[in-house]
Amino acid sequence: MRILVVDDDAMVGRAITRQLRRDGVVCCESEPERAIERVGAVAGTDARFDMVLCDYGMPTMTGLSVAQALSNLADPPTFVLMTGLHDIDAPADLVDGVLFKPFGVDRLKTALTAFADRGRRRRRPTLNPAA
Repeated sequence: MRILVVDDDAMVGRAITRQLRRDGVVCCESEPERAIERVGAVAGTDARFDMVLCDYGMPTMTGLSVAQALSNLADPPTFVLMTGLHDIDAPADLVDGVLFKPFGVDRLKTALTAFADRGRRRRRPTLNPAA
């Protein structure tokens, strides 16, 4: 699985990246705008990201803004929002899951497995009965 971790706190991003690196290819970005560019640049290729794990509160934009931007891709990656706020209203059409901080390695891995399944179901094409 290819995962992009987006967190403006580089130390947090690197810690999460280290924990997940054994389970696949994990990259990290501290600037949400660069993360959007990076995901878009590899969309539709073998190097595409399967999942984006993104912090909610960042100085230049929110995680929901990142999710909105990525939702415009033809095949958007599974999107998981990380936050310490427990009153976030994350639209199901943009966000496949919310991971509440703080979390440990076991909770992170369990949640990402569940959210990956949810993301695949969300992106499954629907049949057009009129076709």
